[in-house]
Amino acid sequence: MADNPHPHPHPHHHVTALNDLVANYPDITLQVVHDVLQACDNDHKRAYETICEMLIPPDSPPNPPHQARHQPKQTPHPPPSNAITFATPPKPTHTTSAPSNPTALPQPRAPQGVWATNNTIARRYQTDHLHGKYQWMPRAQIQRLLNTYHGCLELVEEHILAMFPIDQPQAFGAGQQPNPTSTTNTNPSSAPAAAPPTRRQAVAESLRQKDAAELNSNSLTGATPSSTSELLRLRHKLWEQRALLSNTTILASHTRKTEHRERAKQIDHNVKRLSETLLDLIRRSDEYRNGVIDLHGLTKEEAIQLVEWKLVDSARRRFRVITGKGIHSHREQAVLRPALEKHFRSKGISFTRYEDGVLSVIPR
Repeated sequence: MADNPHPHPHPHHHVTALNDLVANYPDITLQVVHDVLQACDNDHKRAYETICEMLIPPDSPPNPPHQARHQPKQTPHPPPSNAITFATPPKPTHTTSAPSNPTALPQPRAPQGVWATNNTIARRYQTDHLHGKYQWMPRAQIQRLLNTYHGCLELVEEHILAMFPIDQPQAFGAGQQPNPTSTTNTNPSSAPAAAPPTRRQAVAESLRQKDAAELNSNSLTGATPSSTSELLRLRHKLWEQRALLSNTTILASHTRKTEHRERAKQIDHNVKRLSETLLDLIRRSDEYRNGVIDLHGLTKEEAIQLVEWKLVDSARRRFRVITGKGIHSHREQAVLRPALEKHFRSKGISFTRYEDGVLSVIPR
């Protein structure tokens, strides 16, 4: 086995040795040292050896830079009597000749062999980071994009978002394949700005058709279901779609933000229409006429609207409002009951609260 041309410093001085490498070699940055330390489990000795193998040429002097500075200065011996002397030292004829000082720093070089640019530790960390965010994208394709954009994560992510429509939840780790209508040219040499507008228009049109088909399948554009439970299920589904659009709008490109807002307005309109139909069905139900209002699954605004109607329809007769204990609400905190109690107090309406989430209202 060949001797190591880079003898290692004392174990207690590996931290100083790493700092010297950063100070003397432009290609060795703090980020590179940090990545190598993580890969070596924060073992400074292993990190020093790895960096020397990656970026320092094998023909460098035997002493590392930090040791060369601490060596005692050697006094030159007088020349022999028969030596040829010059009045002035000769100037070098080539600027690229080897340095006369044996302790001079070697020229930095790019990683070679297995440590090529696309296989460095930093590049592997970038690949892992992007693959964790976009699990549906092959690692090999992410590596090609990183090589094309020279490791710039921002440009790579712009390219990924331009290649696939982010409107689809499976594009962010849901474990499904991308929509076939969104398949595009995966050549990494094409920049995001060069994506043809016709493709984006086709993707947007496909998404609009998909939404229209889903709305039609749920009978949202025609007659609404007659049962309260079916309306609650449909409305809950619309609220989920609205929340999804709110999240993906943040990640959307400028060419698709307008489409997100238009789709969100359409879903808001459908939610409002379902809410009006739901309240009308509850108002015409037998439970409502018998003085019992079940508010499970309703929002605060809908609950207050029903109570206001009941105060008018009850002809000053007592009625009960079932709000529940709030265990299914956000963070398991009651929402309807505190809102109704505040509303009753502001109107001067008397009520009695029971432990099982029931309010007995006494109209004025």
